[in-house]
Amino acid sequence: MKKIILFIFFVLFLAFIYWLLFPFIVSENNSTGEEISGLLRGYTPTFAALLTILFTTKRKGFKDYWHNIMRFKASIRSYLAVFLIPLFINVVVVIVTSQFIDSSISFIELNYPKFLAIYFIFIFLDGPLGEELGWRGFLLPEVLSKFSPLVSSLIIGLVMFFWHIIIFDADGPELNSSFIVKYLISILGISVIFTFFYLRFSKFPIIAVLLHTSINYFIFFRNSLIPEMKETPVDNITYVVTIVLIAMICLILLKNHNLKNN
Repeated sequence: MKKIILFIFFVLFLAFIYWLLFPFIVSENNSTGEEISGLLRGYTPTFAALLTILFTTKRKGFKDYWHNIMRFKASIRSYLAVFLIPLFINVVVVIVTSQFIDSSISFIELNYPKFLAIYFIFIFLDGPLGEELGWRGFLLPEVLSKFSPLVSSLIIGLVMFFWHIIIFDADGPELNSSFIVKYLISILGISVIFTFFYLRFSKFPIIAVLLHTSINYFIFFRNSLIPEMKETPVDNITYVVTIVLIAMICLILLKNHNLKNN
């Protein structure tokens, strides 16, 4: 339990430090500052994991953590799922939202090789690698050793929510009540989905990194391909509802899996 408490303290403390330093890191027309801030922001969960190890298990903990994050051998269906499920979510969003747009959808012409390359840039610069080495690479195994999959998902989801709110208050979207409620619901649902992937597909952090990347990437791709969809609230509501439904299915599958193993 000590590791869980320490990690939560460190990750929120580092987010707060980022919040304090952000105005000094990023100035007007300073692209270098924005890149630095992005790396500091995205890797605070990893830094929190390392600090927690330093104050608890130390040398042995670092060795175990390194061996864990360097495991890549997962099943083909694991790698397929991290692409297909986020793609499915966004296809549903496009289909549903298109019914509420007065005019016909117009697809922006994109440089597809460039957009494919952006996926791999997302891994390192948009948060997935730095975040998931903390959230699922360190925190999830710890909370699962103490709590059920549902409670573990809710704990991590809440920590991620408060962490993101601090970050968003520094450099993100406007924090109105509508955004906060929808974001809380979606991030709790996403946390359940990640726990399902961890328990049913692969306990290797690389799967969480790729799933996180795919979720961010396909939202970015959808918004770039069909920008007018962002003008309607249906877009975001459909996304949240789809996440919740998939999370509920994941919980049912996890419960059935546990019953079969008992």
